Amino acid sequence: MPIQTFLQYSTSSYFSLSLTHTDEGNKPLRLRHFVCRPRATHDDAESGFTQGQVGSLSVSVLYVVVFLSTRFAVCVSVVCSCVPPHKDHCMCSRYDGPVRSVSGARHPMLLQLPRSLLLQPRPPEAALAPPQDSLRLLPGGGGRATGALPGGQPRHQAGRAHPQGAPSGPGLGPKTATFPLCLGCHRRLPSNLEGYHVCSGCNWPLCGPQCEGLAPHQDECRLMRESGHRADIPFESPQKKEAVYCNITPLRCLLLREKHPDKFATLLNLQSHLEDLRDTSLYNLFKTTMIGFLLDGLQLTDVDPEMILRMCAILDTNAFDVRRKKGEVNVRGVYPTGSFLSHDCTPNTKYTFVGPEFSLVLTATIPIRKGDIISTTYTRTLWGTLGRRANLRLARCFDCTCARCSDCTELGTHAGAISCAACKRSGRDSKVLSTNPLDSAAAWRCKSCPHSIPGRQMAWGNDAVRQEMEAVNKRRSEALEEFLEKYGGALHSTNSHILEMKYVLARLYGNEEGRVLSDLSDEHLERKIDLCHELLEVADALSPGMSRMRGVLLFELQAAMVVNTRREFESDQITKERAQEVLGEAMTLLQSSAEILRSDPDMKAQLEEKLVALAKDLEPN
Repeated sequence: MPIQTFLQYSTSSYFSLSLTHTDEGNKPLRLRHFVCRPRATHDDAESGFTQGQVGSLSVSVLYVVVFLSTRFAVCVSVVCSCVPPHKDHCMCSRYDGPVRSVSGARHPMLLQLPRSLLLQPRPPEAALAPPQDSLRLLPGGGGRATGALPGGQPRHQAGRAHPQGAPSGPGLGPKTATFPLCLGCHRRLPSNLEGYHVCSGCNWPLCGPQCEGLAPHQDECRLMRESGHRADIPFESPQKKEAVYCNITPLRCLLLREKHPDKFATLLNLQSHLEDLRDTSLYNLFKTTMIGFLLDGLQLTDVDPEMILRMCAILDTNAFDVRRKKGEVNVRGVYPTGSFLSHDCTPNTKYTFVGPEFSLVLTATIPIRKGDIISTTYTRTLWGTLGRRANLRLARCFDCTCARCSDCTELGTHAGAISCAACKRSGRDSKVLSTNPLDSAAAWRCKSCPHSIPGRQMAWGNDAVRQEMEAVNKRRSEALEEFLEKYGGALHSTNSHILEMKYVLARLYGNEEGRVLSDLSDEHLERKIDLCHELLEVADALSPGMSRMRGVLLFELQAAMVVNTRREFESDQITKERAQEVLGEAMTLLQSSAEILRSDPDMKAQLEEKLVALAKDLEPN
């Protein structure tokens, strides 16, 4: 049943939201009201606050889809020192705890983030309704609140409620280094042409003349044209990554200050961690190349070098990795509302990007209880603790202390552990674990013998294996099997490096170029099925519930089961009744996969095709 959702924000001394669902007949289905405090300036002399600007925000939401009896996930803030009677529901500038669920959510919960917000005057008393619940996913709005990481460390701060991130807005754009892409639609440019089509205004490569007028490229093209800048992106085959694209996304954000100063203010209120990044080799490069290009080459006014570096840091700290298989889209986008999500290495939500505007859709993967922190992950699920924490420290400037990172067994999977060489020589099977997983320098010791390894040596070993993994041709199943054969004994079957390669291999079998599932040998078909079962057990611990990893594995498993069952039936190894029973099980797996991946645009067509084909197989002859 189609659902429309209307939200009304108002800001006075409190931040208020009303939420109404209506069906096709415009009949209200549910009405909820949430209240929390906007940004307040505290007086150092006494416990109290000075009210900010009075006004209201009317929110236009693209859509919100709620399955089954799902409720919205909302949060309750911690108690602060604001004046009663509202302090128990305050989310003021002193709040430094994580946002939590108040009403709870049952999966699958699908939430479309707001696309546009319009400022409208409203009497201040309209916002003074008795506080009930606080909004969990703040759309950047009404004031300032703080999302927290494990351990209470604040990560992002958002100001006024104006989301960015659609390609029609400047919050989406190329990564720091990228293969040549179209600055209009963000698709990767093909390398099998005689040359790129270049924009008539600025000479940057595009898909074709139809992309010259697209919104993302208009403002930057005008500026380049007026300043006399002409791009020179060489056409090469094979392609290589071009560092010159690093200037585009910061430029798009800086151009907001004239046309959309409110959105520019929202971006500036996001956490930057510039002081942690300022003296890195990348930012030292930005100080010469990017600042010279923007200030001297494009003659940007009212922007200083510090502002440029700050915008780069805001993007590096807050941007989401936006990918889409169709068109080989691989860019980054800033979604201020999504920036409030806490990080956890075993998150309870997932996100996808849908539609031509790449709207961020957040989905609960497991039931979210009242009081739970709603989290996502900003790193790779199948990486070990050493790799994940190092990546988060480098890319996001914080140290994760979640349950998985704090557990030397990584929730029983031993993903970061290696086999003990001393025990193996004695014919025993044991693992070497970190003595303190939150300290990268801590020693690693065997569970069964005195053998130990310095933490630095473990880090070096992981880096060496990682480099070898990157060199493996992941489009050839033979190359992946060779890697697994080489390291399977030393790293053990559920080591993170082994799991990564198994996950690639489970999807590759039957999807290699020129080798579909029906071309696989019985041995390789069984191998694919075994890999899917093994990885599903790992997903139960590391990526539980309706995660994308589970959805993909169920999809691959059912496909292999169907082909295997047909072969067994055609060779008279099983009866017709048994074949239909297994095909029925495969249909159940496919339906579960479809439910999980229904919001994933890359999987939608494949799922629909498979469901139709399998339904025909189950029809009685």
